[in-house]
Amino acid sequence: MKKLLCSLLILTCLSCTVTKTRYSDLKEEQAEVTQVIYVPAVHTTSIGLGIGTTSGGDITTTLMPMSSSSEEQWLVIFKCQDHGKAFALNCKELYEKLKQGDVVTLRYVDEIKYTVSGCHGTPENEQVVDQHTSEVVVKNQVIRRKQ
Repeated sequence: MKKLLCSLLILTCLSCTVTKTRYSDLKEEQAEVTQVIYVPAVHTTSIGLGIGTTSGGDITTTLMPMSSSSEEQWLVIFKCQDHGKAFALNCKELYEKLKQGDVVTLRYVDEIKYTVSGCHGTPENEQVVDQHTSEVVVKNQVIRRKQ
């Protein structure tokens, strides 16, 4: 019985594949501001018509109020000079201090997904899935730190 349990445990460890996440060391890159965009807060309300049936089979209609809203946004669009990737940060302080054409220093980390096969396998299939900006430096001043 012990041999059977040990064999099953070994087979389980050898056959399992787990996806994990790790983060790179802090990196630094220059980026250019390509746009600054202000989007005001929006709140809309409308009336919808609901149609249904009662348990007796009668058709009923109901007026239903519907609403949606979005908060105001202060978007700064950057283009990385090394990678050529574009992305946006929603930050009022950056929006107020930057303009199109400004160059800033970004400090960021890569989020890396990888798989591990077996109980003590080595990382395989590493892939950068996202980049997380931790700081934006404008003229030697840190403007935005990741919260």
